[in-house]
Amino acid sequence: MIEAKRVFDEEEFTERPRFLYAELRGLLGEFNHRVELPNGQEMVILYGPNGVGKTHVLEFIHHALRGDWFRLQDMPFDSAEIGYDDGRALRFRFELTDRGVESDSPRRRALVSNAAPPLLVTLETDEATHVWQGPLRDFSDASPMMIRRVVERELGYRRVEPDMYLQPASDKRLSFAEVVSAESKNIHKFLSSRYLDASADLQTVIPDAMQDYIDEDSSILVETQRLIMTQAGTPTTRERSSQPLLAIDQVSRSVQSLMEQALADNSRLSQRLDRTFPSRLFEPDAQVASSEKEIRQLHQDQQDFRSRLANYHLGGEDESNVELPQRPLESWEVKVLGRYLQDSARKLESFHQLLDKLDLFMNTLNSRFFRKRIYLTSERSLAIENTRGDTLTVSDLSSGEQHELILLKYLLFDTNPGSIVLIDEPEISLHVSWQKAFLEDLSHVSSISSLRFIIATHSPQIINNSWHLTTPLGGPIDEW
Repeated sequence: MIEAKRVFDEEEFTERPRFLYAELRGLLGEFNHRVELPNGQEMVILYGPNGVGKTHVLEFIHHALRGDWFRLQDMPFDSAEIGYDDGRALRFRFELTDRGVESDSPRRRALVSNAAPPLLVTLETDEATHVWQGPLRDFSDASPMMIRRVVERELGYRRVEPDMYLQPASDKRLSFAEVVSAESKNIHKFLSSRYLDASADLQTVIPDAMQDYIDEDSSILVETQRLIMTQAGTPTTRERSSQPLLAIDQVSRSVQSLMEQALADNSRLSQRLDRTFPSRLFEPDAQVASSEKEIRQLHQDQQDFRSRLANYHLGGEDESNVELPQRPLESWEVKVLGRYLQDSARKLESFHQLLDKLDLFMNTLNSRFFRKRIYLTSERSLAIENTRGDTLTVSDLSSGEQHELILLKYLLFDTNPGSIVLIDEPEISLHVSWQKAFLEDLSHVSSISSLRFIIATHSPQIINNSWHLTTPLGGPIDEW
């Protein structure tokens, strides 16, 4: 059993309204889904048959919470809602208003057809109704050459005659007009992306009252290709899919950065406390240990903590640490040592959360890796070796080990406290025994980093004994 200690302050995460539920109506033309994650609950698990839109639900929540509302314009739903713990909700529907509409191109004012109205987002408060309107888009003036390029390069149709195409997978013969009719939505999507990427005047301003409900760091989407994370500022999906596997030195940098920050915080605090130590000796403080028993217990606790730090070459050689004499302590020694150990405890605070994360990271991975171990070198870099002592790279690990390493590193060291993490099909590449332990691992991560999780899975082994946390999508289970 890996133990984790909750060390965050809940009050730090109560300034912004917190996500409570998402509701999508008419998803894929027929499904109505509602996902709830109440305050105090660390995760919810979505399960259901293929085709009910589990991935769409995760993507909607992700883009809605981050304010990436342009990305919702081509999602297959009729209307949707994101609810917060202050009782308010952001509502999404496809409707044209005359507010805040901008062109999608600096060259022209776009027109919109009734068949494809833009996304409208509203927030009603006691004072007013706030509105964000997506850009109007009409690509009716796109050249046939551009449409053919999308059909052939993006959708995979192969031209066999001047006006005839073979449909991917089925090899069914379709005329160009039939292809355009059958693929109109996808053609619009690719042309939309082209225009959106090239446009210089697309950033429709989100009203300040609505900004309080979005945060680009509040949501992390872990896709089925979870060795590559969706983060703010990352390249497009196509560009990300061609990137090389995340290397061990990149994982090391995240860990080293946190260690350096903890050391810097410790150094600044130590200098301040050491400068003021003489004057504070004469100040009363009820929190200072005042008995020899308390002094010895506090000293032992700090010794144990320094031993844990030494495992990671972090603060283990503290020259200011003192050994207590075996004889009974004098009263003046109790007073001085009480103040001294109080200062030492404050200096060590900068390492507490980092140490809990490092312990959970190392212990979890070393319990999973087969005949391998991961550790920190004296230079505080991550390294992997096999039982013979040979140094390994990430590419030497199995796909399941790679997924476990990258995901755990990302959740522990690269996410902001209070974020919602959406994980699609975590069972990919995981052994059955690892699947059964997955939710327990997430629970330990949540206890340290204050993360909440929404998980979409097909695996009963992932759910294991946590059916009380599940939300079925797709109707009664006997219909699956």
